[in-house]
Amino acid sequence: MPFCFRHTCLTAVLTAFVLLLLFQESSAHAGSARNIYMKAADMRDALDTRVPCYHMLRELSIHGMGSPCVSRISIYKKNASKRIESHVLTAPSGSALKDTLVIDDGSRRHHFTADGMTAMPSETGVKSDFSPVSFAREGDAVVNGAPCYIIKTRNEFDDITTLWIEKKYYLIYRIETCTADSTTLETFSDYREVTDNCFIPYQYHVVENQIPIQSMQVLAFTKKTDMEDTLFQIPGADPPVPARPETGQAVSDAQVSLVNRIQIVNDIMALTEEMQRLIHKGQTAEAGVLQKKIEALSEQLHD
Repeated sequence: MPFCFRHTCLTAVLTAFVLLLLFQESSAHAGSARNIYMKAADMRDALDTRVPCYHMLRELSIHGMGSPCVSRISIYKKNASKRIESHVLTAPSGSALKDTLVIDDGSRRHHFTADGMTAMPSETGVKSDFSPVSFAREGDAVVNGAPCYIIKTRNEFDDITTLWIEKKYYLIYRIETCTADSTTLETFSDYREVTDNCFIPYQYHVVENQIPIQSMQVLAFTKKTDMEDTLFQIPGADPPVPARPETGQAVSDAQVSLVNRIQIVNDIMALTEEMQRLIHKGQTAEAGVLQKKIEALSEQLHD
């Protein structure tokens, strides 16, 4: 499943906190650092909305699920957020369902959109009409030894669905739907362990009011990893950019420049936070060294 985000509120709070400490602890450093930090924060927000490039972390494909379909899960990362896209491709019709879940672990903002909720065939009765507005993260849990997000949704019929989504590969480990007429539909998985202590579902079971009604088997599971150095366009962010022949990366020179500038901005903000920590400890000489680094990075943004 998939997740999305923004840093505006977190940045505002962090900026205010840093500036307050700088002002209190050192008038010598505060003015320059404050201006650089504020400009960096503003620039990061401005750039962040313009760069559609995400780093792909891994991609999974699941074959089976009781019907001739493939569920493909793509996991991306942009700064501190993760975006998970789930595509269910059915055969022979070739139709596709897509879910997008975005988690920002920094600001704890979560966004969810769905026009298909699960890889289950439609006849299982699993609802697929959840509203993005009703999505909420209820907390965390451990299912079969795997840490999971607990996600809760409510649709227009007042059906409440809770999902347990595994944190590493973002597979759905359990679904429980309570309908307005008190019907309870549960979907859960048997698991097997693959590499690096990852448990994957190999069989799904559907139970209605504690009566088993269907079981579905995962026929194959494949994954691609170690893709952190490749940038991908996210559909709907910006028009696609032709891939470079020499690298195959779908990213333009202008976008590479923007990505580099965002990295500089993030470095400035990290150094500024470290500098205020040193000032708070009375290590003004070390803070002065960091301030020079911050000023040098700031100059690069204007080159």
